[in-house]
Amino acid sequence: MGNRHVGRSRLNDGNRKAYRPPHSSDVMQNFTMELHLPYSNVDSKLRSLAGQAEGFGRFAIGGLHGALYRVTTLADDGPGSLRDGCRKKEPLWIIFEVSGTIELSSYVNVASYKTIDGRGQRVKLVGKGLRLKECEHVIICNLIFEGGRGHDIDGIQIKPKAQNIWIDRCSLSDYDDGLIDITRQSTDITISRCHFRNHDKTMLIGADASHTDDRCIRVTIHHCFFDGTRQRHPRVRFGKVHLYNNYTRNWGIYAVCASVEAQIFSQCNFYEAGQKAVAFKYYTEKAADRDQEASGLIRSEGDVFIDGTKHGLLSLSSETCVFHPCEYYETWTVEPPSDNLKHFLQHCVTLEVWDFPFLLTFKVSYSSTFYLSWELRFAQSHTATGMDEISSSSSPSFSPTTPVRGPEIDRHNPLIRDPRRISKLLSKPQAGEKKNDESGDGFAKETLKNDEEKTWSRSDDFISPPGSPDIFSTPLADIHLVAEDYKDANIQQQQQQDSSLSSSPPPMQVVVMRVSLHCRGCERKIRKHISKMEGVSSFNIDFAAKSVMIAGNITPLSVVSSISKVKNAHLSIEQVSSCTQGAQLQERG
Repeated sequence: MGNRHVGRSRLNDGNRKAYRPPHSSDVMQNFTMELHLPYSNVDSKLRSLAGQAEGFGRFAIGGLHGALYRVTTLADDGPGSLRDGCRKKEPLWIIFEVSGTIELSSYVNVASYKTIDGRGQRVKLVGKGLRLKECEHVIICNLIFEGGRGHDIDGIQIKPKAQNIWIDRCSLSDYDDGLIDITRQSTDITISRCHFRNHDKTMLIGADASHTDDRCIRVTIHHCFFDGTRQRHPRVRFGKVHLYNNYTRNWGIYAVCASVEAQIFSQCNFYEAGQKAVAFKYYTEKAADRDQEASGLIRSEGDVFIDGTKHGLLSLSSETCVFHPCEYYETWTVEPPSDNLKHFLQHCVTLEVWDFPFLLTFKVSYSSTFYLSWELRFAQSHTATGMDEISSSSSPSFSPTTPVRGPEIDRHNPLIRDPRRISKLLSKPQAGEKKNDESGDGFAKETLKNDEEKTWSRSDDFISPPGSPDIFSTPLADIHLVAEDYKDANIQQQQQQDSSLSSSPPPMQVVVMRVSLHCRGCERKIRKHISKMEGVSSFNIDFAAKSVMIAGNITPLSVVSSISKVKNAHLSIEQVSSCTQGAQLQERG
C-alpha cells in the first residue's frame, strides 16, 4: 500500500522520519502517482475489501464468507431490496444490479456480517439511513446518503454495542441530525475516503457525559473531506480517535472538539478556517462517575493550519497521557500534508462508480460429500490496465495470470484465520436446507433441497477458504480430493485448538506480558486496572522493561484480553504454573 506509516520504525525509535517533498503538478495522473495512498488493491476483486481497512476497524470482514445477495429493485422493502438483504441473519455480500434512488420510510437495520457494496452502481439513500445496532463486522462502501428527515435521523447510526465496522468511499449530506453517529459502546470503527458536505452536526462520537461505558470507543478517520460542514469533525466524548490525512475547511463553529475524557490524535491533516479561525475546541463536562468536570485531550502531529487558521491547542502537562495509534496497530498509510494530497482530497475523495474489469458467473452445486462441480461462463469481458484480457470461452483455461484467486487478506485477523468461528457463522441450516450431519469441516456445507443450484455472479464469488488450496487452478477431477484433504486438515486443526483452549486453569498461574507503557500515567492506569481484576493475587510492573507479571487463578487469554482494553498487550513468554513464583512477586495487588 505504498509507504505505510510503521509505528516501530518511526515512532518507537523516537526519530522523526524526513518526508520526501512531492513534485508540484497540476495533472491528476501525475500527482496521484506521486502520492502513497491506502487501499491500492481492494478493487482488484469483488471481495478484496474484506479485512483490509486501516486503523481500529481493520478486522472488519463483512460478508466475506457469505453468499452473494443481489439488490434488483429500488423499492423500500420486499424481495431483492436492500432492506431485505440487510435484515437476513446469515453473512451476505450485498451488491447492486440497479442504480438510482432508494426512498427509505424508516431506518434499514443492518445485521452482522454484511458487506453493502455499491461499487459498479450509483445508489442514493434518501429519507432515512442505515442503523447498525448490536452488530459486528459490517462494511459499507460506495453509497450516497442525502436528505434524511425526522427526529434522531442520521445517515449512518452506529449504536449500541456495534463493533468492527468499516465505512469507505461514501458521500453524506443534509440530514436532520448527524451524518455519522457513533455512541453507546460501539467501537473498533474505521471511516475512510468519505465526503461530508451541506450539514451542521457532522459526526458525534460519544453521546452524553452520563454514558461512561463509552470509554471503550475507538475510531479511525482518514482521507476524508469535510467540505463546509459546520461542526463535529468529529466531536468526541470518552473515546480514542485517530485522525490522519483529512481535509477540513470552512467550518462554522469548530473543526474538532474534545469533550469529557476524549483522547484525539490528529496527524498530518489540513485545517482551513472559514467563518471561525480556531480549529480545535475543548468542552468541559462532568462524567457521571467523577466528582470534577473535565475536558478532553488533543495531540497534534504534522497538521497544517492554512490561511491564518489558529490551532487552539492547549498545552499537555507531563501528567496527561494521550494514546498513540501504535499502541493498537502497527502500520497505517500516512502522507505528508502536501499540496498534491490536499488537491486529491478535495477533488478525488467523492463517490466513485467502480466498473469491475470482468464479471464471472459460477453455478455451484453442493452434495453431502462436499463435492463441488460448477459451470463457469463469462458474462462480460473487458481489457483493463495492468490485467490480461479474459477470453469468453465456455471452457476457460486457468493461466497463472488469470485473476480469479481469493483476495489477499489480513492473515493476522483472528476471525479470518479461525475455522471454528467460520463454522459457527455458516454451518447453521437455513430455510429449505437440511443439516449435513456427516460433514466435519469448518466451512459452509449446505445440502440444498433437490440439489438446487445457487448462482453467484462477478469475480471471486466463490472464495477459497483462508489457508486452503487454490481450487481454481486445480483440475476438475481433483476437486473432490482437494476438498476432502482440506476437510481432514481442518478437523485436525480444530481438534488441536479445542484441546489447547478447553483445559481448565490450575490453582495458580503466572502470566508475563509486554505492555505499551509510555509514561508513569500509563503505569498508574495499568496498576489500577489490574487491582480490579478477578482472580489476581499479586502482580509486578517493570516500567523500564515494559513488562507486567500477574499471578493468581487466571488464564493467559483472559489476562491479555483484559489488559488490552487499557493498553496494547501481548504474551512475552508462556505461562508458568508455579505457586512459588507467584509468592516471589515484590508487589501485591
